Amino acid sequence: MRFSFLQLLLVIFLGFLFFADFNHLAKLVKQKIKSYKKLD
Repeated sequence: MRFSFLQLLLVIFLGFLFFADFNHLAKLVKQKIKSYKKLD
């Protein structure tokens, strides 16, 4: 299977989007855990 330059750029772009989203989700999860600990 041969990748074209455009496909390679798309994969990298999606990877960056996912990574940024993952960091955002990780922060949200940490905040939720903190709020749950305060409730207990």
